[in-house]
Amino acid sequence: MKHSTCLVFLRTDGSGAPYASRLTVSIVALAIAIGCLSSPGCQTSNPIRAPETFDDVYQSREIYRDSLITLKGYYMGWQGGKCVFPSYAAPQESRSDWIFMIGDSCMYVTGGEPPDVSPMEGTGVGSQIRLDARLRIKPDNRLLLEYVRSVPLSQ
Repeated sequence: MKHSTCLVFLRTDGSGAPYASRLTVSIVALAIAIGCLSSPGCQTSNPIRAPETFDDVYQSREIYRDSLITLKGYYMGWQGGKCVFPSYAAPQESRSDWIFMIGDSCMYVTGGEPPDVSPMEGTGVGSQIRLDARLRIKPDNRLLLEYVRSVPLSQ
């Protein structure tokens, strides 16, 4: 009579097979879970929180590089008004770039604009939006937001 064995050397042919199979599957699942916890990609104990300010974005810029980030702020069109551009904010890349403001801090957004606004006519200036943008880090280490989409927020 031939006996087969598994990882924990339990018999799997005979009356104990269902128990041994369940035990083997449980041990394998536990081993995978423990292996996952030791892997940096699986750890969730230190999740990165969503950025709320441009300073948050700048402090975690290498994590957000070329990633989609979501920010809440104001569409300012081409009118900077009371804007303060942080030293890490890149200058506009094209003439159609527009200004996005959080608090009194501003950055340029390139590559598109929210629907129903016009920087040329000044419509929509001051409207609150949720902006989804890709973070680009320029060669001089300054930040630029690349427009992906936006949603108007009720004020």
